[in-house]
Amino acid sequence: MDFLAVGLDLGLQSIKLAVLEPDRQLRLRDSEPVRGKFPTALKAIIRRNLTLLAGPDLLIAVTGAGQNSLVFPETVFKVNEISSLAAGTGLVFPTARSVFDIGAESARWVELKAASSGEFFPEVIDFALNERCAAGTGLFLEQQAYRLRLTVEEFSALAARAKKGAAIAGRCSVFAKSDMIHLQQKGTPAEEIAYGVCLALVRSVTSSLLKGKQTSWPLILAGNIIKNAGVVRAFHEVLSARPGEILQSELSPYLPAIGAAGLALSQRQELQATALEKFLSGTLQAASPRFSSLKPLGELRPSSPSEPTAEINYPARGYLGIDIGSVSTNLVLIDDQFKVLSGVYLPTRGRPLEVLREGLLELFSRFPAGLEILGLGTTGSGRYLAGRLLRADIIKNEITSQMRSACHYFPEVDTIFEIGGQDSKFIQVEKGRVVDFNLNKICAAGTGSFLEEQAAQMGFRVETDFAVLASASRQPCDLGSRCTVFMESELLNEASRGQPLPDLVAGLAYSIARNYLEKVVERRPVGQHIVFQGGVASNQAVVRAFSLLLGKEVRVHPYHRISGAIGVALEAREAVRKAGKKSPGLAEIREKLFQSFRLTDFECRHCPNRCQVIAVESGKERVYFGDICERYTAASRLDPAADDFHNPLAFRKKLLESLISAQTATGPTVGLPTASVFQEFLPFWMIFFSRLGYRVKISPETNLEIMEAGIKLQPAETCLPVKIALGHLKLLQDDPEVDLVFLPSLVDEHRIKNDSFYFCNYTENLPH
Repeated sequence: MDFLAVGLDLGLQSIKLAVLEPDRQLRLRDSEPVRGKFPTALKAIIRRNLTLLAGPDLLIAVTGAGQNSLVFPETVFKVNEISSLAAGTGLVFPTARSVFDIGAESARWVELKAASSGEFFPEVIDFALNERCAAGTGLFLEQQAYRLRLTVEEFSALAARAKKGAAIAGRCSVFAKSDMIHLQQKGTPAEEIAYGVCLALVRSVTSSLLKGKQTSWPLILAGNIIKNAGVVRAFHEVLSARPGEILQSELSPYLPAIGAAGLALSQRQELQATALEKFLSGTLQAASPRFSSLKPLGELRPSSPSEPTAEINYPARGYLGIDIGSVSTNLVLIDDQFKVLSGVYLPTRGRPLEVLREGLLELFSRFPAGLEILGLGTTGSGRYLAGRLLRADIIKNEITSQMRSACHYFPEVDTIFEIGGQDSKFIQVEKGRVVDFNLNKICAAGTGSFLEEQAAQMGFRVETDFAVLASASRQPCDLGSRCTVFMESELLNEASRGQPLPDLVAGLAYSIARNYLEKVVERRPVGQHIVFQGGVASNQAVVRAFSLLLGKEVRVHPYHRISGAIGVALEAREAVRKAGKKSPGLAEIREKLFQSFRLTDFECRHCPNRCQVIAVESGKERVYFGDICERYTAASRLDPAADDFHNPLAFRKKLLESLISAQTATGPTVGLPTASVFQEFLPFWMIFFSRLGYRVKISPETNLEIMEAGIKLQPAETCLPVKIALGHLKLLQDDPEVDLVFLPSLVDEHRIKNDSFYFCNYTENLPH
C-alpha cells in the first residue's frame, strides 16, 4: 500500500478521524473528546491508531471549526465544512439530496445535486449555517440531560418513548431552558419535557436554516445528534417525513471527516504526502495574543455550607419556610426568637414533589425530641405547588422573601443582589421597604446553572474547585458579558486556543458579575450597603469579581443558600400572629408525605392557548397547575379567585367582540392582525376604519397553526412574537373575505408628555 488518506474533523467538542484507502474504501474511523485541548486530543487519537498510521505516507486533510486553533504543516489540505460535509454525504449516501449536520454548537444544511457522470461527489446547490445566537444545539441537549441528572443515553430513551412533547420555545437554548424549568416545577412528566426539548431544537434548526424553503428527499442526518433517538423522531415529526425519506447510519457522525479524506484523494496529484512523524512535529498550537484589563481576583477559598444541620435534642417549636427554586429546594425552621434551628438545601433535579418530600423528611428527622410547626410559608418558582398541597399560611413571591431575609440580618441594607440557579434579582431597599427591583431578562437567565454546566464541561466542581482555580489566575480572560450562549461560545473558543484553565475560570466569574450588572441592574443606582444572596453567593470568585468591578464591599448573607426560605418563614410568623394558623400540624404533614402523588395531564380546549393542565392527586385532594386563566386552579386556590373586572386582557377581548358585532359598514374589508404590540391598538383601528366605511376583520387568537406558518416565512432568525406576527399576516392574506391587510410601522408611543416609549427594531420594521 503506497499511501492512505486521513480526514480530521476538528470540532469544538470532539475530533473525528476517518482513514480511506486509495479506492475510497473506509479503513478506520475514531473519535476523541477535545475538552478545550486540541493538541492533546489530536495526539491521543493518533497514538491510539499508530499501528495503521505509522507506516505508509499520508494525505492529510483537516476540516471543522477548530482547524484554525492549530498551525499545520504546509502539506496538510484544509477543507471548508460545507465541502467536506457534502463530499462525505455523497460517498456514504450516494442518493442523498440534502443533509442536516448538527454539532455541539453549530448546525448546517446543504442541498445537493447528483454527481455528474464519472464524478464521485455531488454538487452543492444551496446551503445555510446557523446564526451564533441559535448555536449550542448539541451541547444544549447535553446540558439538559445534566440538569436532569441523566446521561445523554437516558435522556434519549426518555424522549423516544414519550407520548407527546411538552410545549417548549426553541428560539435559543436559554429560552428553551427556562421553559423546561417551569414545566419541571409544574410537574410535567420528564419524558414529555425531554421530547419537547428535542422538538424545540429541531423546529429551531429547520426554521432558521430552511427559512421557508422545502428540503429535498432523501434527507441525511449527520453529527453525533443522530445518537439521540428523540431528535431523530422529532425530525420525522417536524418535517412530516415518510418512511425512507430520512436516513442516518453509524457513519453519520464521521461524514465531514470522510469527506475531507475523499477530497484529499481527489487532489492527490496536487497534494504532497507526509509522514506521520513530520505531521505531529509540525502541528503546533496557534498563537493567540490576548489583552485583558481585568484584575486578578487574589487569594480565595471555597465556602462551606452555612445552614445548621445538627440534631436538636429538645422539644422544638418553629415556623417552616419552603423555597422551591429551579435548581435547588430549600427548607428552614426558625423559632419565635428568629433563630435558625435547621436548614436543608437540596437540588431540585426536575422533580419538585419528590424533593419536597425528601427535604421535609430530612428536616423532621433532626428533631427526635419532638417538633411543633407554628406556621408555614412557601416561596420560589414552585411556591404554589408546595403552598396548595401543604395548605400554607402564606405564599409569597421571591422579591418580598429575599428582601425580608436581608433586612432581618442587615437592617441598613440598601441593595440586594440575588442570583439563583435560573433567576437573578436586583432589589433596591429603603428603610426596610422595596423601592425598586428588576428581574433578569430571559435571555440572560440561568447564571447559577450556567456555572455548573460550564464547570462540568471543563471537568471540575463549582463547590470545591472554582474559587481555588480562579485565585491562581494572573490574567483573567475577558469572555464578554453577553447572554450565556455567547459566553459559552467564547469560553469554548478560548479553551481551544490553549488559554490556562485558571484564567478561563476567573474570566467566567467576571462575566457572570458583568452580565448581572449590565442586564439586571442596568442603570439603577447601586448603594453602599450591598448584600449578596442566593446559591451563587457561595462562589467567592463571583463575590470578589463584584467587589472589584464596583469598588465597594459586598457582604454575603450568613445563610445565603436558604435566604428565601428564611424570608418566607419570617412572613409566615407575622401572618400567623395576625390572622391565626391555617396550615396543618406535623402529624398531618407527615401523613401527606407518605401519600402517593399521581400526575395526570390534559389539554384545555376552552381557548386557543391550548394549555397543558397538570393535575396532582394526593389522597382525596386534587390540585391543578398550568392553566393561564386559572379555570382549574381556582378550585384549589387558598384565596378567592379574582374576577375579570380588573383584567385588562379580558376587558379588551370583550370590547373587540362588541365592536365587531356592532359593525354596520358595507365597504371593503380590512384585515387587522392580532399580533405583537399591534394588539394594544386594535380597538382604535377598528373604530378608525369603521368610521371610514370599511368593514374590519381581525385574525383569531394565536394558535399552533399560525405559529408554524410564521416560522416557515421568517426571512432571518427572529424572536417568537415576530414569527407569530408573520403567521397572522399570512392568514389574513389568504382569507378570501379580506380585501387588504393593514399593519403600520410603529416607531414610538407618546403616552406621557415629554416621555417616549420606543419599540424594538423588529416591531418597527415588521411591515417592511
